Amino acid sequence: MAALAPRQIQNTLELTIVFIYAGARDRKEARLMAVPKRRKSRANTRSRRARWTASAPELVPIVVNGERMLVPRRLVRHFHREEGR
Repeated sequence: MAALAPRQIQNTLELTIVFIYAGARDRKEARLMAVPKRRKSRANTRSRRARWTASAPELVPIVVNGERMLVPRRLVRHFHREEGR
């Protein structure tokens, strides 16, 4: 990226936008990111992370090669595609 002259950057907002656009291939691909106004405390961050839990995937029964199996719903298409081979 070429160095910018001081008169081209008048405030930090423009500087931020320039750096966000620098990583993108074109202006349409570049998006402005949400930036928090102030820092969250360590206690709030850790309590939020402690409450998060992964949920078990929803299992559905399918028949593959004459055998009944329970697989996650998002993998059903994969198993049906493999049957045809």
